Amino acid sequence: MQISSLNANAQKKSNAKKYVLIGLIISVVLLLLLLVLLVLYSNMIPQKMILTIDGQSQNYTEDMFVFEDNNIYISLKDIANLIGYRYYDGGYKQFTQDKTSCYLESDDEVVVYQLDSDKINKTLNSTDVQYSEFTISKPVRQINNKLYVMAADLELGCNVSISYNQSTNQMTINTLSSLYNFYNEKAMNNAYLNVDGLDDTFVNKKTIRYGMLVVKSTIREIEKYGVISLDGQKTYLDIKYDEISFIENLQCFLVKGDNKYGLMYKDGTQIIKLEYDQINLFDSMNNLFYVEKNDKKGILDENGEALGNMFVEYDEIGINKSLFSSNNIENPMLLYNKCIPVKKDDKWGIFNIEGELISNFTWDSLGYVDPKNSKNNILLAENVEGIIVCKDEKYGVINSEGKLLVPCIYDKVYAEIIEGKYRYYIQIGDESIEINDYINNEPTQQENNYNDDDVGAEETIPQEQELQDSEDYNEEDINQNTEEYNEEDINQDTEDYTDQELYE
Repeated sequence: MQISSLNANAQKKSNAKKYVLIGLIISVVLLLLLLVLLVLYSNMIPQKMILTIDGQSQNYTEDMFVFEDNNIYISLKDIANLIGYRYYDGGYKQFTQDKTSCYLESDDEVVVYQLDSDKINKTLNSTDVQYSEFTISKPVRQINNKLYVMAADLELGCNVSISYNQSTNQMTINTLSSLYNFYNEKAMNNAYLNVDGLDDTFVNKKTIRYGMLVVKSTIREIEKYGVISLDGQKTYLDIKYDEISFIENLQCFLVKGDNKYGLMYKDGTQIIKLEYDQINLFDSMNNLFYVEKNDKKGILDENGEALGNMFVEYDEIGINKSLFSSNNIENPMLLYNKCIPVKKDDKWGIFNIEGELISNFTWDSLGYVDPKNSKNNILLAENVEGIIVCKDEKYGVINSEGKLLVPCIYDKVYAEIIEGKYRYYIQIGDESIEINDYINNEPTQQENNYNDDDVGAEETIPQEQELQDSEDYNEEDINQNTEEYNEEDINQDTEDYTDQELYE
């Protein structure tokens, strides 16, 4: 009896162990199944993307990024502050709240985006140069009532580096400042041969985005500059130049050596020979360069050729914009974005953007200067796109095409703000008239008698000019070169105009 009872108890314990083991196995299997289900379920739910900027994790709005057809669109308004820019609705310096355009501004540069446009404009805050235009990969879009651009187009506009890892759903953005610090530290730690560090000017920092570094090295206690690749394996421009400045839209470099300036591509091909005393990019939309050589000035195009007739032979190009603060002149060398003021032999003329002379070298000066109050100085009558000209201490107005609007017979030019807008007036004696009203009125006898030789506008025909300069200029020449032109016509067109006055 006792042995039988012991066997029964042992059997019960064995069965209990089996049940416990089976229970454990079932529990483990259920736990594994639960984990698998959790993983599958978590994969079915979209995970929020991780955003890292300059090595720091960042919070962001849900609609900052839009993924569409393997493309990533980024909201300009939402990303701007995170990458060191300030966002504004409307066009730059237009002071509107237009939602179809915007500009992003940093301490160094402004970039302008326009809805449905595949062009962006960038301008440096430190210069008078107008915008540089760049083509982006896809037009600007409007989503969620905000402007969006492709990631690559944000890179171009705001000088950042963007990468996206789909497997980890992580977006990494590095700003230009961060990129510069990274490569400059490498340079200072002797990662590159014969390099002490990177140049820290903003325009030269931007070369990083194009796979290049503007580096410097101290040679005999003098800093010299060159251009190398990011890995230092290739030298584009030897480290021997006194100055180097990157011109982004042309992908070239302004360089200085032996006190002379030139322009070249990264492969060393010269665009403008290293022979000028000064070179400045003064119009980035048309890629035009102001140059000086032996105290003479000229304008060259992006191929290093003279712009039209603007050879290096003039005494001055551009005006002193500080004299005319009321006009808010952005570029003193390019009025109305199409007129180039030029001085030669103490006389001023105007060229257009093609390098054609549209107003002869007739004027003693440009602009009206008030001897008592510089705040009253005026160069531009902007409502008629006019330029104030002076001859024999009298003032007149030509327009941006070189046409004479008002002859130089007036004593003064001034402006008044009426109903929030500038109105420009000309004054002779105590009598004043608004320039707009003058243009729409018949000319006076005094204006009719104004000598045409003083116009200095493009209406002066070269053949007629040659006749005026010729000793044989007489009434017969006039009749030969002007169809049915006779004394009767002269009298009809010009009251009290004599033959002698015509020849003079």
